[in-house]
Amino acid sequence: MYPRFMLILCFSIMTYFTQAQIYVDIDAAGANNGLSWANAYADLQDAIDAAAAGNEIWVAAGTYLPTKDHTGNASPIDARDKNFHFDTDIKIYGGFAGTETMLSQRDYVANVTILSGDFNDDDQVTGSGSTLTFANNSENAYHVIITANLTAAAIIDGFTVKGGHADGPSSVMFSGLSFSRTSGGGIFNASSSPNITNSNVYGNQVSAGGGIFNQSSS
Repeated sequence: MYPRFMLILCFSIMTYFTQAQIYVDIDAAGANNGLSWANAYADLQDAIDAAAAGNEIWVAAGTYLPTKDHTGNASPIDARDKNFHFDTDIKIYGGFAGTETMLSQRDYVANVTILSGDFNDDDQVTGSGSTLTFANNSENAYHVIITANLTAAAIIDGFTVKGGHADGPSSVMFSGLSFSRTSGGGIFNASSSPNITNSNVYGNQVSAGGGIFNQSSS
């Protein structure tokens, strides 16, 4: 009896971590285990942490804020160090209504999926070029997304990335690499070359690389 039970348990765990899709929906009210739209994770970083190389994360429309810093701490000393972070070649797709069964069914134009560093949801961005100004972004995340050691097999597809404000001191370490708090407000890639497509990156304020900052042969 016990060996058979253990075999079933091990198979269930293996199935969970090797599934093709992991679901994320900020409005999901089920078990929040990512196994279906009804039981989707409400937190994108939880899905990223659960994913293995090659997994697809399907993200429903809505605005998602970072909930953990690069060490996985949900209550860092500086809350602005929270970001979406990954160093495994996974595929993250936004633009879902939350009912789709195939990737081809999503509509990333109609189902806007936002990754935002604006914790207070009150940014004001006006003007352009020499008249571009930002207001109310002093509490924003230094980086919205940081990636490390990714190949082109990693995909970020169907997102709006905004609200990063990289104006902090020194740098942080993630996956053995350094990320300056003054660069890469939207997306900061270090030794990392993800395939970014069907996405908009705007409304990020930094010293260098407001939208995307690539370093170390990214």
